[in-house]
Amino acid sequence: MKKIFFVLTVLFSLNFAISAVDFEVGFQWDTYHPEKEKGVPGFTFDISEKLSENFNMFATIENLYALNYNAAAGGSFFTDNFNLSAAAFFALRSGKFSPGIMLDTSVTIKDFVTFALESDFAFSPNDFSENSLMLIIGGIIFHTKNSDLTLQYKYDHYFKTAGFENKHSAKVDILAFEKDFPFKIGVFFGAGGEKHSYDPAFFDLSVDVGGTMIFDFGKGGSYILKGESEVFRMLRTNEEKIPFAVSFAVGFTIE
Repeated sequence: MKKIFFVLTVLFSLNFAISAVDFEVGFQWDTYHPEKEKGVPGFTFDISEKLSENFNMFATIENLYALNYNAAAGGSFFTDNFNLSAAAFFALRSGKFSPGIMLDTSVTIKDFVTFALESDFAFSPNDFSENSLMLIIGGIIFHTKNSDLTLQYKYDHYFKTAGFENKHSAKVDILAFEKDFPFKIGVFFGAGGEKHSYDPAFFDLSVDVGGTMIFDFGKGGSYILKGESEVFRMLRTNEEKIPFAVSFAVGFTIE
């Protein structure tokens, strides 16, 4: 846990001297940790600043549940239809810390469709075969008058001393809204398959569902409530409970 707060301090320090920032902080509770039946707390953190017409600086911490985190700090070059980001990347998995890099790009065509690609790489400073990872996320977002439809594919490759674990997953996310109205609501459905190289017979399949409510009051801040649950896992025993997660985040522009 100390490493999490260390990363938070470092990332915040990178933006501390900036006079005006977009700031979001959130609290989460989840029951995905296999050894903590009553659940564990977590947090999210995001801060960014537009330094010029085409460049901003950002720092973020993302809670992946079960005390696992991704963190990044870097910059983005952007235009109305294009974005390219590069950052130092940090991964915390099962209490082990690994640094790396993140590259992220997106292209929007005629305000109708956005193509996005993110790649994260982290390497253990002691042993590449232990706690190193590669994460690739590709997505297509269709923008309509009153909704955004996101189709996402994610490939997660995690190295361990005994071998590696990889997971392919897909998600469909719909966010509905009304112009000039502060409330937005969304739902998503996802499914994924996982295999382990050190156990050729192992294969697991999971299904996740969730929802989002957003209240955006402009200068009055934005308030985000999310919930999700792994409603099906092929290898789950009858004694295991269905895990879930809830989160609440608040965002402001600080000048």
